[in-house]
Amino acid sequence: MGVSCSEILSNSSCFKSSGQNKEPLKIQNLPLTNLARRYQAKKAVKNLPKPRVIWVLNKAFFPIGGLWAEKLPINDGTYTGELVNSKRHGIGTFCWSDGKFYEGQWESNIQCGYGRMRFNQEDIFEGQWKNDLMNGYGVLVSRSFKYVGDWVNGKQSGKGIETWPDGSSFDGDFILGMKEGKGTLIFQDGSRYIGEFKANQLCGYGVYYWIDNKKYDGNWMNSKKHGKGLMTWPDGKYYDGNYVNDLQEGNGTYAVNENKKYMGEWKAGKKHGLGVIFHKGKSRKGQWEEGKLIRWFEDSADNLNDV
Repeated sequence: MGVSCSEILSNSSCFKSSGQNKEPLKIQNLPLTNLARRYQAKKAVKNLPKPRVIWVLNKAFFPIGGLWAEKLPINDGTYTGELVNSKRHGIGTFCWSDGKFYEGQWESNIQCGYGRMRFNQEDIFEGQWKNDLMNGYGVLVSRSFKYVGDWVNGKQSGKGIETWPDGSSFDGDFILGMKEGKGTLIFQDGSRYIGEFKANQLCGYGVYYWIDNKKYDGNWMNSKKHGKGLMTWPDGKYYDGNYVNDLQEGNGTYAVNENKKYMGEWKAGKKHGLGVIFHKGKSRKGQWEEGKLIRWFEDSADNLNDV
């Protein structure tokens, strides 16, 4: 990609000026009627070479006035485009021997500016480049996903939107090609998560909404409920307390309704340790192991059922 072409420029037939390569027709000297003159003028315009232009992100880019090369072999590919001081500079296309294809702007043999890269038949990037890498704003379309947003040194970095064929999507922050920071993740079934991410995982504070109206509002780690959080169900039940690896663990309150709840210790998603049952304004303290009541700590005539 970085080979100089100066030694073959002078004798090569693959270079043309970026202007016309034919003498213009001098139709004003022809003894023709006005109708014939108009016909001849239209024919002359039609035969002019088409203007060289490259389109990227619906923007047109024209030559800057350099020497024009046609199908110039360079290293592992072929270049067609502008040359300035024997270097690819301006607009041009490069086709690699392995099938990759780039069309866009160049600076001193480097892909720089706006350009479109076809990596294969399914993966195409269109956007800004710097130092032969995707840098700035761009759109990557592949068979498995589509990304629209910011890039740094060839990786998704900054704000972006990623969508998948199944209807899932992510709109938020990226760092070094991974979801990191804040964002909204919408799943195939319509469930969604709004919150913080780290290394492509739900991590930090966030709210998860299920399509059946369950909701978790709290802390996450490695895409699991972890730390303090509030889980609510559409029938009015809720758990407010601590989680470890997606399960209730530590201290927490589980309420069946406004008249019946358990406040106490949990382990691996089950009541475990000391706790208090509240029922219709009355309370009773007990001990649980792996979700089973072991004993009450005081006698009571109240018939308190476990939650």
